[in-house]
Amino acid sequence: MNTEQESIRCMASCPVCGRGLCKAVPHSVVEMHCPKCKNPLLVCFENNGVSVKVLDRSGSAGAPGHGTVC
Repeated sequence: MNTEQESIRCMASCPVCGRGLCKAVPHSVVEMHCPKCKNPLLVCFENNGVSVKVLDRSGSAGAPGHGTVC
């Protein structure tokens, strides 16, 4: 990645409660629990935006949530 791409960061928010979650550079994937509603989430940062999916108890992704575009 060049310096310009490294400086681009996207912000993700929880699709269930709307709480701001984290910032990351494109091509990052984060598994986390929302600190507010405690839902397990899979956050995928891409060049053109962010997708956030709520994981079920088995760890697989359910329906995609609303992403935040950079």
